[in-house]
Amino acid sequence: MPSIMKNAIVGLLLAICLAATTTPTVRAGETKKIFLGYFEAGRYTVHSALREEFERQAQLLAPEGIEFIFIPQGYRSAGWKRDSSHIFARQLAGVDKVDVMITMGPWVVEDLIEAGYKKPILAMYRFEPMAEGLVDNGGNPKWPNLTIHGKTNKIESDLTALAGLFHPKKVGFLFFPSGSEYDSVVSGAAFLAQRLNMELVSANEADNFGTFAFFRALDKLPKDIEAFYIGPLWGLDEQKMSAFFDRLAVAGIPFLTYDANPTIQFGALVSNAGYTHIAEARFNAHKLIQIINKERPSDLPTGFAPTIGLTINLKTLGAIKKPIPAEALREALKFGYFVPEDVSRYSVTEAISRTLAHHPSYQS
Repeated sequence: MPSIMKNAIVGLLLAICLAATTTPTVRAGETKKIFLGYFEAGRYTVHSALREEFERQAQLLAPEGIEFIFIPQGYRSAGWKRDSSHIFARQLAGVDKVDVMITMGPWVVEDLIEAGYKKPILAMYRFEPMAEGLVDNGGNPKWPNLTIHGKTNKIESDLTALAGLFHPKKVGFLFFPSGSEYDSVVSGAAFLAQRLNMELVSANEADNFGTFAFFRALDKLPKDIEAFYIGPLWGLDEQKMSAFFDRLAVAGIPFLTYDANPTIQFGALVSNAGYTHIAEARFNAHKLIQIINKERPSDLPTGFAPTIGLTINLKTLGAIKKPIPAEALREALKFGYFVPEDVSRYSVTEAISRTLAHHPSYQS
């Protein structure tokens, strides 16, 4: 069994084991409705996949008589506009019907806290919560109504995987800062890269709406970069994401992404996520159950360490034309396929004729 499948199963089993908990009291035949809000900085393919699975896992884990409902008045998506996120946070602070607010992406937790939001916040998808100022040095959320999922040592694990695959001397690092954490994250990543005999360089560019500009940042970086490490591509839809990946592939530059599926489906070369979004969603759904059981959000676990498990897009690998260790390729979960340029190509008629020629018994 490939190592990534073992890691995914371990992560999922861990989340399942956490699911044993007391349940809120509901009288026989009654249904208690728990109203959920949802606040994201903008639409993103990973958000959609994770939210859909989270909702499914929450219903699976829900105690008898408990029903979770996302309500329209508790839904906001800021469209990747910084000012809109501030405005929507203030609006959500005035929605009394929401029992638990689910958030994804940058900005939103900070804006809710600033707006005086007091009800539980379950933050599912952040990049570096400690550098972003959301948790303390022990990994504990700084506000009692907040729980968050941080992927422990994820950058270190990803850079180690990148070094082992391609042995680059200079690495470009692009990520979407949520606030003032840019310098802290870059300096920390540069220190980790140096230990791996790599020089790390980055660029911080934004558009007129306060959203990180990936293409603009890419243009600003030196041309002698040998590989890239790319954080969540917040702000890019599927088409722009594919165009960004294509640009690196055409240039022949290998890259590893923080995100796994579904970004691999849009052309990402390799990811290092050792568990799937199913395990991540179940982990957070279990915390939702704990919150409705009156446990304080900040007392809940903030994450489990990611394990190494490569996923490789074979088509992108073929386009980049960079070798990777045979063992890594053999153990990786592979997506798509690659047809070499020198392979023989036949029309349907030619293919049928050649097949029949090799199997004359079928001609009768």
